[in-house]
Amino acid sequence: MENFRWNGGTCSMATNSQLRPWLICAVLVVFSVCAFAAGREGATADSTAPAHPLTMPVTTSSPAAARYFENGMRQYEMHRWNFALDDWRQAVKLDPNFALAHAWICMTTVDPAEEVAHREQAKAALKHVSAGEQLLVQWMTGIHENRYVEGIAAMNDLLAMFPHDKRLHFLFGYWLFRQDQYDLAEKLTKAALAEDAKYATAYNQMAYLYSRRGNYPRA
Repeated sequence: MENFRWNGGTCSMATNSQLRPWLICAVLVVFSVCAFAAGREGATADSTAPAHPLTMPVTTSSPAAARYFENGMRQYEMHRWNFALDDWRQAVKLDPNFALAHAWICMTTVDPAEEVAHREQAKAALKHVSAGEQLLVQWMTGIHENRYVEGIAAMNDLLAMFPHDKRLHFLFGYWLFRQDQYDLAEKLTKAALAEDAKYATAYNQMAYLYSRRGNYPRA
């Protein structure tokens, strides 16, 4: 099985009332990410240590499925969700064990039956994927199955595992924005911009954040 990589991993439709059980836990996300980054900066480089990828791997047996998946992620970043879903559906047709494609369909679809079906398929495919992908699926299942503490802990661990993955930071920030957690969303979105000062979708997200707070000149 080949591993294909992207520059990072979206957004739940849960309501604010559903999110209260993990609100305090969510606050820990940014602090743990910052602590992890500080630890990396203060550590002495070890030339014998294996290189760690900067972005989360994407595991699939099909190069064509990998291309559909990446194109779907780019469509999602442009808020073209229906096009993203079309690409991810093609990806899982080519590779039924494509855990991340199942996960993003689950996170994006507005069809409850499709959400449940792909959540279960993502969970079933866990044995085929990397540790980072397993954490992302655990986050997705946690927030959809009322296990918010487990879900947020998985998100926290994944951000710590890939502190320089701009897309992960943007997408988790966008998900938090959808939950009205604007301060945390801003921190993660700015972390994405710190990795890539030309990351257009993160600037777009910052404009939404400023707008929600009534800061229209900055938006």
